[in-house]
Amino acid sequence: MFTQSLGLVTALAYTLVGSRRVATAISLETVSMQVAKMVGPVLAGVGLARLGPAPCYVGVAALYAVGLLVFVGLPGRIGGPSGRDVTSVVASLGAGFREAWREPTVRAVLLITVMMNVLFFPYQHMLPVFARHVLSVGPEWLGGLVAADGFGALLGALAIAGRRGFLPHGRIFGAAVLTAPFLLLGFTSLRWPWACLPVLVLIGACESAFAAMQSTLVLLQAPEASRGRAMGILSACIGTQPAGTLWIGFLAGGIGVPAAMAINGMAALVAMLPAAWPLARRGRI
Repeated sequence: MFTQSLGLVTALAYTLVGSRRVATAISLETVSMQVAKMVGPVLAGVGLARLGPAPCYVGVAALYAVGLLVFVGLPGRIGGPSGRDVTSVVASLGAGFREAWREPTVRAVLLITVMMNVLFFPYQHMLPVFARHVLSVGPEWLGGLVAADGFGALLGALAIAGRRGFLPHGRIFGAAVLTAPFLLLGFTSLRWPWACLPVLVLIGACESAFAAMQSTLVLLQAPEASRGRAMGILSACIGTQPAGTLWIGFLAGGIGVPAAMAINGMAALVAMLPAAWPLARRGRI
């Protein structure tokens, strides 16, 4: 459901603000998400340590209920054609994929998105094990580590949202996805919790730039007639992360969490370099 809503939110942002301000709009949406990502883990860590899991789950359910109430007054359709599309989901996605694949920038973004979600982002699911067995810290520190990642993502989103004039979308995207694996490699070598925090802040900033620019590039470069379907394909690429989570769990069980993170980081860098380097070198996309 998260990947489905992500595509809808970014497509809606383009409809409301247009191509010139879509990067700023997506960055502002990222700000709201990262504030929650920063505050939530800290509260969760303290709550788990002091109250236990049951009250924490009740609090999360209450917040979901509040979010649902916020959507009650929204209209059913904002922009776009009013006619009903009778094309099947499979046929629609297939047509959108073929059209999007012809555009080199969109093709590169889709490939990099799969690599990031399969090889890079699964490190987040290993943070509890890393905190407990490598850093030897409890849930409060775990919340702090996850919050540091969210704080970096918040700073990155604010920097993009506050930028006026032209944004080199491709260069930001390419630089972010090529820098993040190096930072992950550095993180895996650390054994002092305080040293992990600034590295996770930098990783979060790269993640924020990647997330904002991937949607922006697809919206700007995909053919207008298939823009919504291209965002659906992007959401499907984001949805490949469970495969990466399964893989890193299997790998960590055999060689340990730090080594598994490091191998994934190196694999992500090697896999993304051919597609990301041309984007990082371009000035105007």
